[in-house]
Amino acid sequence: MLYTLAAISCFFLQLEPDTTSGVKEFPAYSCRLRLPDPFFTWSEKELPPNFLAECRNGTGISLVLLARDAPDDAKLDDSTIAQIRNSYREEDPVKLMSGKLIVFKDVPCYQYLLKIKAEDSFTVARTFAAHQKIYTLFLNLPGDQLDDKENRNLIFDAFEFIGESQTPESSYKPPIPETRKKPYKLFTNLLKFFFVIVIAIFAIGLWYRNRNLRRDDDDF
Repeated sequence: MLYTLAAISCFFLQLEPDTTSGVKEFPAYSCRLRLPDPFFTWSEKELPPNFLAECRNGTGISLVLLARDAPDDAKLDDSTIAQIRNSYREEDPVKLMSGKLIVFKDVPCYQYLLKIKAEDSFTVARTFAAHQKIYTLFLNLPGDQLDDKENRNLIFDAFEFIGESQTPESSYKPPIPETRKKPYKLFTNLLKFFFVIVIAIFAIGLWYRNRNLRRDDDDF
């Protein structure tokens, strides 16, 4: 919760642009953050601990990168998601609106929407684990820009992994939708039905042929 409040406070600071580079690299955290487009500038304000970088543009959008060390076996699972959700209480100035599990940079990621109660503004956060680190990206934006998902994704793509393994291997496999299984099941059932019909026709034909043969024998 404290990390979220710190990220949101950066959203309201007056920032001075840094035009020396469009990319900030953090080798110790195996990642980098670039300016999403030419309209974004870096913040030179002192950030809270574990906050690596913050950038913003003139339309009220800002992106904040948080990264901290994690145990070797750290992963994003139901327990981690529950900790995130339980860290927001009803009396807090920030309300957790919704959340869902997605894949971001080929790793499992929990994306959740935060509402700043006193302002008409929102924060879309993405938390994920990789390289023995836990990362969170806070995208602060006005309410009238919340529905622009394409622009949101472009801004989030400003984050990248670096190092020998730029994209950590993930054991997470998205579930196969049930709709993808049904065509195969339908085809199998149709094939079985076809064989039953063929066998039935063959049996009827054989019975009819034998009956005609018996009638021919009776005529002699």
